Amino acid sequence: MSEQPADRAPDTAPPAKGSIAEFLEELRRRRVIRVALVYLVAAWAIIQVVEATFPALLLPDWAVTLVVVFVAVGFPIAIILAWAFQVESEHSGPAATSVRYVVDEHRKLDFVIITALALIVVILAYELYVREAPPEPQVAAESQETVATSISAKAPSRPSIGVLPFVNLSDDRQNEYFADGLAEEILNLLVRVREIDVASRTSSFYFKGKDVDIKTIAQNLGVSNVLEGSVRRQNNRIRVTAQLIEAASGFHIWSNTYDRELEDIFNIQDDIARQVVGSLEQMISSDSEAVLSRVPTDSLEAYQYYLQGRAYLRGEYTETQLQSARTLFDNAIRLDRDFADAYAGLCDTYLALYERSRSTEFFEQADRACHRGLTLDAAAGDVFTALGNLYRASGQLGKAATAFEQAISMNSRNVDAYFGLADTYKERSDNELAEITYQRAIEIQPGYWRGHLEMGHFLYYVGRVAEAIQFFAKVVNLAPDNATGHLNLGSSYYLLGDFENAARAWRKSIELKPSTSAYMNVGSSYYFLGRFDEAAEMYQKASELSPEDFEVWGSLGDAYRHTKNNTALAAAAYEKAIELGEKLLEINESDALIIASLAQYHAHYGNAERAAALIAAAEKLAPQHMYVQYFSAITHASLGNNDAAVAAIEKAVGLGYPADLLKPDAGLASIIDDRRVAALIEEDGA
Repeated sequence: MSEQPADRAPDTAPPAKGSIAEFLEELRRRRVIRVALVYLVAAWAIIQVVEATFPALLLPDWAVTLVVVFVAVGFPIAIILAWAFQVESEHSGPAATSVRYVVDEHRKLDFVIITALALIVVILAYELYVREAPPEPQVAAESQETVATSISAKAPSRPSIGVLPFVNLSDDRQNEYFADGLAEEILNLLVRVREIDVASRTSSFYFKGKDVDIKTIAQNLGVSNVLEGSVRRQNNRIRVTAQLIEAASGFHIWSNTYDRELEDIFNIQDDIARQVVGSLEQMISSDSEAVLSRVPTDSLEAYQYYLQGRAYLRGEYTETQLQSARTLFDNAIRLDRDFADAYAGLCDTYLALYERSRSTEFFEQADRACHRGLTLDAAAGDVFTALGNLYRASGQLGKAATAFEQAISMNSRNVDAYFGLADTYKERSDNELAEITYQRAIEIQPGYWRGHLEMGHFLYYVGRVAEAIQFFAKVVNLAPDNATGHLNLGSSYYLLGDFENAARAWRKSIELKPSTSAYMNVGSSYYFLGRFDEAAEMYQKASELSPEDFEVWGSLGDAYRHTKNNTALAAAAYEKAIELGEKLLEINESDALIIASLAQYHAHYGNAERAAALIAAAEKLAPQHMYVQYFSAITHASLGNNDAAVAAIEKAVGLGYPADLLKPDAGLASIIDDRRVAALIEEDGA
């Protein structure tokens, strides 16, 4: 017997049968671990490629999910095959191998291993899809104090700045868009610097052309510094002057003048942004440093189209402005297919067109533009805000909240994102959190009229009409030329039975700017006065402004229904309202107000079964919404279900609907003499 060499350890004894060591050795021998690792690496690479390319190809979100599902399903299959099949030598040569199926005599061990591998897959899926998924905002689960603390934690502690529109000193007034656009692009650069808080574009640009001192502007915007400037353009030469002012002292921290060629515009923007950051003595990260060098497009012509398009999106929208903006953004994209900012502008434009007209075509175009812009530039805060509004419009409230929160994380002074987030909470029936969020937006920029407008809308929505009047009055005081402020002030007075002040406010709104809402409100006042022909005339004017708005056609049907010899016109109007309303439900099937409104039109048109189903769905979605209950009463009254109509109107009044509007409402004529309705009116003192 030969001796074992001293420098070699004795051969290790084979592992005991059924031990962990045997299990690991069997996994190694069958190359299960190697297969698993190779599969996971390949799967990760595939998913990364899919996530990067599918959005750019405008493929739907579910396509990415489908690939992930296939990859996940394939993992246990690969592991099981690796266990069942192995590569072994047939000893016919040093390199000869073959694949054969191995049947283990110990079948129990097979089942144990397969079960263990399945559990691993479940754990991996949990890690990917549960723990890693962003949590949806909690609703109605946190106390007001906790919520207020979490929102206040986002309050700025960093340097803050407002960028005012630059003054156009060019001889050609058509260059106004260029001066404003330059200021806006500098603002967009600064917004991307996470170490600085920047007032939103919409609030800063409100002060354009107004004779207000810097200190007051800074107080209204809630910032400590203000950047202002001027632009003079002549042919291909531009002179840009910019100055950074400390608001409290009026001290000029920095100023400079640039005489350059037009082609140098991006370098000017970059330099001004860098000088502002440097003057604020703010250290910034490498990521923030990189965004300051961002060039939005290589095409100067495309950039000028983009600036002109943005000019049309400032202020209150009109159909003409929005269509012009769409054309200009399309022109910019035609010249540069990768111009992310132009897609963001197109996203805003289509979203505004959708909200104005409720056309499903505009919604789909907004969706495509938003996602394309986000694919090209994931750091664009404005795109996240627009995307949040888009998700909210389609009832995807979890995604909407996530998008708004992302926008706020990129710029804690983005009041537009706060408004969207508050609206989202409101639609999730978390009124407490919604009110706190609206208030937070007002605190950020107390002199910005829109914050008071949004809070007024909210209070009106929840039936606190007297409180809403205070905020709408603030809007009118801050912005006397704001037609929407006068419109909503009139609506609030109307609900309180103050018809004189309501009429005065509505007339002022139409004088400033004729709008669909103004014509609708005046039409409703005629409707409640029993002057149905005049009401129909107002609704007809509203339909000319918004031919895709289903509520306009429904109201027109209501007016025709109560006039003599207009039964056919009423039927045609209801048919149009139903067609448009049902299309909206294809986009957002959980909008209780749309569902309830549509229910009454189906009832008036004679579709009793559809009307009953819709109103039941609306009441289930929003049982505490006074207008849902009001529309429920109208629907049941039209269907002849008087007891149900009375019960609904009792709920509506209990939620804040004015009892003094019941008696003149032609839609409630069949139940107005009911003793329970009479008691409501008497109790209210109407």
